[in-house]
Amino acid sequence: MASAKKQFHNLFRSMRSYRAYAPHILLYQSLSLLLLFLIVYGFRYLMYALIYATGHAAVTSGDFIFFFRHWAGYAVLILFLILIFFVVSTSVNGQIILCARMLRSEKVSFTGAITEGIRSTSLFFNLSGIPTILYVTVVSAALLTTLLFNFHGFFEPASFIYYQLEKSILFQVLYGVFLLLLLLPAFRGIFLIPCVILEKKSVPEAKSLTRRIRREARSSYFPALYFCIAGALIAVLLTGFLFDRLPGLLRFTIFLPRIIGRFVIVAVLYVGIVIVAMSILLLIPFLISETLRTYFAIRGDELQIAVQDRAPDLKASAKKISCKIRSSAGRICTILHLRPFFARIFALLKLEKIRPACKKVHGALKAFLTRYLIPFFSRLLRGFVSFVSRPGGIPRLVLILYLLAAVLSVAAFDTLFPSSKDISIIVHRLGGDDEVENSLEGQKLLLSRGALAAETDIQRTKDGQYVVFHDPTMRRMCGINARVRDLTLDEIRQIAIRDASGRERKIPTLSEVLDTAKDRQILYIELKGSTADEQMADDIIEMIRSREMEEQCMLISMNYKVISYIHKNYDDIKTGFLYFFAFGNEPLLNCDMLIIQEKSISPQLVRSVHSQGKTIGGWTVNTRKDARRLLSMNLDGIVTDRYDLLTEMQERMANRPDYQRVMDTLRY
Repeated sequence: MASAKKQFHNLFRSMRSYRAYAPHILLYQSLSLLLLFLIVYGFRYLMYALIYATGHAAVTSGDFIFFFRHWAGYAVLILFLILIFFVVSTSVNGQIILCARMLRSEKVSFTGAITEGIRSTSLFFNLSGIPTILYVTVVSAALLTTLLFNFHGFFEPASFIYYQLEKSILFQVLYGVFLLLLLLPAFRGIFLIPCVILEKKSVPEAKSLTRRIRREARSSYFPALYFCIAGALIAVLLTGFLFDRLPGLLRFTIFLPRIIGRFVIVAVLYVGIVIVAMSILLLIPFLISETLRTYFAIRGDELQIAVQDRAPDLKASAKKISCKIRSSAGRICTILHLRPFFARIFALLKLEKIRPACKKVHGALKAFLTRYLIPFFSRLLRGFVSFVSRPGGIPRLVLILYLLAAVLSVAAFDTLFPSSKDISIIVHRLGGDDEVENSLEGQKLLLSRGALAAETDIQRTKDGQYVVFHDPTMRRMCGINARVRDLTLDEIRQIAIRDASGRERKIPTLSEVLDTAKDRQILYIELKGSTADEQMADDIIEMIRSREMEEQCMLISMNYKVISYIHKNYDDIKTGFLYFFAFGNEPLLNCDMLIIQEKSISPQLVRSVHSQGKTIGGWTVNTRKDARRLLSMNLDGIVTDRYDLLTEMQERMANRPDYQRVMDTLRY
């Protein structure tokens, strides 16, 4: 009891001392995030350009082999590794250096911490260091994404996997063990990165040193450190949990006038967002600080805990930035003075006649830069800093921006927080969980329930016929070790498919499914397995055209080559590309609809696809949480095994109040 009380006391004492340099941490985080955004944005489009050089719009799970057959693919991988090292050097190494200087009461330089963090990355350019950086990247991204996007757990798997985990306690236990094993190296090597950066040691030397430290100080220091880390994580997760519960506190707004109610909703939720964002931005530096505090204590370093508590000199910073702007303007003007170079270009291109006009443009541009643009930005920056540096300037600025954001959000409420539209519910495998998969009985049951769209899987038999079957072998559904492609249609008609409850059904043909659906149901026909080729596409399209069902059918597949072939050669047939993941400009893929594994869908991707005049869908959605997330994203179709659940959630989303619309948009 006394030990727990002491650990609580140490935790609160650490938080009080940490509060002194929290403003410095927030400023560093803001600057580093801005820098990372610019760098990542630039690298992203550079990698897009390299992918275009291969003749493809994107690299996807259904078409990635080409990526390793072209020099541009390896260039993208190299750029990606460089980007990872830069992100880690800024977000981890730089913060370690910054926190170490603050704990030692040394002079704090934000740009110095960033540049030194980038230099320290060279210590990891070896066979031992690269896996370390990659592991830190995965764990850091997982932790940040957990806190920022999904307070219930980033490591929650894809919906169709999670749906299966819910059915088995054994799978849930194994999944939990996997997560613990993933995080175990982080706790065992908690001093590894600080040792490499601060001691300038190689990764193998740092590993041996941290092992010795762990053996010598296991009982005296580590319990308090782990307790502090656990307490900070719990505090931030609790903040996120309370933010998730805000809609319950905003129910009263339904009784207020619409404009007032919307203003209250936006105002309260924006305060919550600021609190959650600040807690997340401060969490990682706090964990680093406590780790370094313990590391220095074990190493015997004397710390001056009275960290500088004055705010950075904003006026001095503004003066430096203003001088840099003017020096940049001088460089620009120097470039504009390259008259001999341009004169030679004009002579070579025989453009002497337009030279006087270009000279006038040059003079006007130079005058505009030196007399108006540069002085304007310089005065604007100084005025802003002068306002902020006054007593109470920062709180006033925050309040003004906060009220402005709230008012603008209310004015554009329906645009920023749209109500859900009518999304097509596509039932997986001709019946989902309600009947034996891919059976005529399941299809007829869907029609009786009013399901207007269904997905099914097609494979070719040995004698060139087309039947409805999903798996590559018949072991799961039929209990025999055979493949559809190795059997004739007559042989397949003698085999029954069955589900877990023991219900038996016949394997239907594509012709039977098309005849049942004609004028009653939209079919998403997946060209499945090793027999999915151009011949299959030609044969199925002929069957569709003979029944005049072009408007009722969409051909989909994970084989991008086949989908691209259909899209280029059959204008009257709609196509959909199924994939797990992609990198590149996905809306430019050769298809009419992108059908994506639901965890890979984002609101930005949905808007980008719609801007190209294409449609987008998600698969396979079987939980309420994922249904709410995708129904909030303005998709065009959702594939599910649980038709009743999706129809119920769609009705709820259509009738949700304003506060729930805002919360869903901010959350997803």
